[in-house]
Parts: sequence; structure tokens; C-alpha cells
Amino acid sequence: MKPDPVKHDRAIAYRMGDKARPYLKRSKYRARDLMNCTVASFYERDADGLTPHQRSAKSNFIDLFNRQAERPIEELHSTDLRTTLTTLLEHLDEFFFFGSLTKGPHPLIKEFITAHFPEGIETLGRCTELENEGGPLSFRVEIELQRDHQPASLGDIINTLLHEMIHAFLSGFVCRCFSCRRNDSNATGSYLSGHGPIFRRMCHATMKCLAGWSTDLGSLLEQRNGKLYIPKACMEDETARLLGAQQRGELKEREMLPFKKNPGYNLLIWISETKAYIDVERLRSRVAKTSARVVDAPMDVSPKPVEEKDVQEEAVREESVEKEDVQEEAVQEEPGEEANPASVQNDARGEDTKPNQSSEEMTPDPPTITRYECTVIHGTFVIS
Repeated sequence: MKPDPVKHDRAIAYRMGDKARPYLKRSKYRARDLMNCTVASFYERDADGLTPHQRSAKSNFIDLFNRQAERPIEELHSTDLRTTLTTLLEHLDEFFFFGSLTKGPHPLIKEFITAHFPEGIETLGRCTELENEGGPLSFRVEIELQRDHQPASLGDIINTLLHEMIHAFLSGFVCRCFSCRRNDSNATGSYLSGHGPIFRRMCHATMKCLAGWSTDLGSLLEQRNGKLYIPKACMEDETARLLGAQQRGELKEREMLPFKKNPGYNLLIWISETKAYIDVERLRSRVAKTSARVVDAPMDVSPKPVEEKDVQEEAVREESVEKEDVQEEAVQEEPGEEANPASVQNDARGEDTKPNQSSEEMTPDPPTITRYECTVIHGTFVIS
């Protein structure tokens, strides 16, 4: 099977002084480019480094969340909780995802539903790709309002909501061409549970940033997800599904590239089972060189034919980006106290085991499954 003739757009990132809100195109960006540019646009930025939209969204979220979280849980659930959550969703979208999920004439999240899932369904949220009969790609997000048959706290609901928003963002904007689908095991993991390496890195960056907005919310997010801010069950679920797909021969049948269990330690955003590291300085430098400016983002949604000149130019750019990717994945020393002690986080288990320093393609070890965080549904293909 030959690769699709596709031109990847340069992912968009905010720069100092930006005031406009960018327009992101569906299914047009390389997974790592999209992640790097998105994280660089909010992570460890002070107020002066944020856009006016982001500053307003953060302030409004904190104000509304604190007021609602102070109410007794029973009282909170007796009001129009869905309206409150919709507003909080919009603020989170504006801060973390460029407003791409809820703004504009064709929002990516078309339906937002608060629900009580039937007995026996072990899920806290769902992100479902809708069938739009030729219309723009869009999703339905459903959030469970109970935990253990009791009304959930607002913090617990926000924890799940942001999780599902990350699913929608990556599912909506990451390219689905043949080359990108081949590397899905090392990217979003959309073929399996949706909790691939790119998702987990995005989850760490967004959750850790959100945790700094409120002491109570931060404590809850760490309690639910560990100090990595990534639910352990997500990693276990993705690994188990990957192992099963390998054993059944599905990955070979789909011509997918092998899973890299231990990627190099030179990654800009590096995650293991026990540690996380974001090299903020290198991340911003890389994004400054490779991203598109907000003013360069076209507002039309009509697809344009791909010309041979565009394909050749994109091939040159892709080759340059891939060379930087190779350097980024090169095996170096593990991030640790020598590199940036403030950026390395150990999980609640306190493990400090040095990983095997190898980018060798390996078969994952079978885990013990605990509980799934969510269900991702792509069209008629259901992962549950």
C-alpha cells in the first residue's frame, strides 16, 4: 500500500503579543508537532506570556470553579450543573486548545452530554466521533456525574472532562494519512484505547498546569492521577491492547510500525511509568522554528487541491522535521537532577528505577488492568 499524497500543515503556536484566536484544520497535523505547539502555548507561561483570551479564560475558570466547588455536592447537583460544566469546558478550551473545540461556526465538540451510564459500564466519560454525512468532523463528549453511585465532586468531573477534551482535540486534528496511521502505536494510540504516548504527554502537561490553578483541585488531580497526572489505568489499558493486537497479528496486517517501549531521553516531552520531564527551553525553541504563526492560519474550511509543487516543498520540510525528530529521539542520559530537577516528577509509589536506556523496539510487558478512565468511539468502531 502506498502512502497517501498528503501535505501536513505546520501546527500553530501562540507567540508573545498574539491576540487573535487561530483556526485549526481537521486531520492536518503530525501528532508530535501538534502536541509540541499546543503545550508550548500554555505550559509554564506567566500572565504576560499568555494571550488575552487565555488570561480571561483562566481567571473566569478559577472564579466559577471556586464558587461552585464550595457548595455542598448535593446542592451542586440539584442546580443546572450541565450549564456550569459547559461554561467551564469553554474556559478550558480557550486556555489549553486555542478555543478549537467549542468556538467558531463548526465546533469540534458538537454535543456535550452529562449522563449516568448504565450499571456495569466501567467508564467515566466517552468521546464519540459523530457521523456527519460529509460535514466537518465532530465529536460527542459524555461525562458521568456519579462516582461509586454517589454524586461526584466538581473536581472529579473536571478531571474527567479535561481528559475527554484531550481525546477530542487529538482525534480531531491529528492527521489520518497512511504514514501517520502506521505510527499510531507511538502517537495517539487511536487504533487501540486512545491513550498512546502523545496522549499521555498532553495529559501530563495540561493536568499539571490545571493543578496549579487551585490548591484543592490540584490535590484532587494528583490524588486521582498520581504525580505524573496520568491515570495509571490508561497506560495499562493501552499496553494490554497493544500486546493483544501484536499477538493477533493485527499490527502487521495493518502495516503498522513497531511500538517503541523506551524512546530516547532527548524528547522534548518525556514520559515513563514513573517520571515525566518537559524541557521547556528546548520546546519553545523548537516550536519557534517549526510552527505557523496565528496570523498565518486561514479561516476558510474549503479543501484546496494539493499541487505537485506543494508536495515537493512539504517533502523538504518533512525531511528537515524528521531529522530533528531523529535527534530528539536519540538516546541520551535519562532526565534527572542534572538536567532540570524542577521538571522531573516521581509518581506516588516513590519508585526511582532507572529505565533501560534503549530506543529498541520491544514487545510491551502484559499489565494487570484495574479500571478504564474512558471509552473512545471512532465512527462505528467502538473501543470499550
